This record gives sequence, C-alpha cells and structure tokens, in this order.
Amino acid sequence: LIRARQTTAALLIGLSDDTEDTLMDVPTLTNLSAPYRCALQGNYSATIDQSHRSSTELAEYKIGKPYIPYPGAPFYCQESQYLAEGPPPVAPQPPGASSTSDKFRAIEGRRLEDGFRVHINRLGLTDTVSSDSAHDETVVFVGHANVFRYWLCRALQLPPEAWLRIQLYHGSVSCLVLHFEPGPDGACVVTATRI
Repeated sequence: LIRARQTTAALLIGLSDDTEDTLMDVPTLTNLSAPYRCALQGNYSATIDQSHRSSTELAEYKIGKPYIPYPGAPFYCQESQYLAEGPPPVAPQPPGASSTSDKFRAIEGRRLEDGFRVHINRLGLTDTVSSDSAHDETVVFVGHANVFRYWLCRALQLPPEAWLRIQLYHGSVSCLVLHFEPGPDGACVVTATRI
C-alpha cells in the first residue's frame, strides 16, 4: 500500500535581540532575494515572519492575511504573532538571575506550544494533496530564535529543558523536513533536521 504524502521543508531563520540589524528585516530580505528566485529550486509557497507584540498580557494570537511581497512573486508572505520573542517555557537549572515569573512563563509557554501546533504539527498549507497526488513545499519562517529552539525540541520529542542546551545565533538557519499523510488519521513525521 503506497500512500500519498506531502513533504514540507520548514526553514527556520532565527533572529536575536539585535534591533539594529536591518538586513534581517523581512521586506529587505524579500527584495534582496527577488532577482535570484529563478535559481532557487523547489516550491516556495509561503514566508511567515514575526509581528511584534506591544503587550505581554495573554491576548488572542493571530496570523495575518497573506500578501504578495513584490509584483510577480511566486509565493506569499504572512505575519504571525506566534513567532515573537518569548522566555524559555521552563526555568533554567540551576536558577539564574532571571526575573521572569512562573505565571508569565506559563502564558508564553502556551503561546509557544500553540505556535508549534499551528505552524509545524498541522496539515500542509496546500489543499491540493489527495490520495492520488503528492506535493512538496517549502515554508520559510523568520522569527525569534527562542521560538525555534522550542519548536526543534518539540519536533524531536525532547523535553522542554533541552531548549537551554540548543543555541541558535542571529541569522541562523535550521531546517525541519516534515511528511504529512492526508486524511483524518494522517500523521506528521519529522524525517530530517539540521540545526
């Protein structure tokens, strides 16, 4: 029995707290990459970047509507508040000088988990996958490295404490290769990772 699968490569481009580095601004990256899009192999269906939050209170997290980043772009972009910076979901051991409260960790930990479920452990973005066809896509996420450290731990089924042992630098690129089997009982399987 051969089942159709959708393969998604999730490229995670991590940003640090360096607010003066305008090169990692998504519109700038998009415009710089536009002349080279023909040389890129693969089907790039979406770029998802972080939208900054103005409040640390628990709020309704939203994903922006898709938009075309430049005329003739073969992909679209979206903003997601799930990719904004957040503290580790667990307190570091041994305890440090962190002033993050357990309540705030719980709220942000829930947001990180929701982001993982929405963006990684979900059905593929493309609706054309059926039992008669397979489809590959590449989704590029540009967001805070802390979010991606958590996502990598979850995808690899590591405990949340492992987050503190993974270091992603500003501009780092990590890749997860995911297979989705269509149908109500479809599985999401990580088949490769590069950190």
